[in-house]
Amino acid sequence: MTAISTVAVGLFIAAWVVDVAAWFLGIAEMIAMARFVPKVYRMGPCLLRAQVAIRRPIWPRSTAPTGETASGRFKILGPEEVLFRPHVVGLGIHTPFPFKGIVRWQGVQANVEGRPLLASIVFFGAWLVGWTMGGMLALHRPLRVRRGSCSY
Repeated sequence: MTAISTVAVGLFIAAWVVDVAAWFLGIAEMIAMARFVPKVYRMGPCLLRAQVAIRRPIWPRSTAPTGETASGRFKILGPEEVLFRPHVVGLGIHTPFPFKGIVRWQGVQANVEGRPLLASIVFFGAWLVGWTMGGMLALHRPLRVRRGSCSY
């Protein structure tokens, strides 16, 4: 086995292990996101950060802390912070990177942060490494030396 093959096999196995771990992390992250665990809404890279000039809504005391819109659900954490996520119904999500987010009000400004699921990013990154290493293993043919000349 050549050095390239050894490295490729090692990276392929590592990518497979990371993918399995990311799959289980994804299940846990989806459950925590569906239950509005605030820590999960702060995980992952922030890919959307926007400031919108909108007044803070006045939540009536009779309003439940969670609500639903046409495209998702939200939970009111306090007078200045709301968590939001898309609808999660079984496997009905139509994107591998559903966004979850936080809206924070500061005066008349609403600061919106949107983040994809961390498990999705880890899974697809390791998936890409695994397929790349698998392709290298499939296409790699070591050089054979024949009396002073190289042949493939």
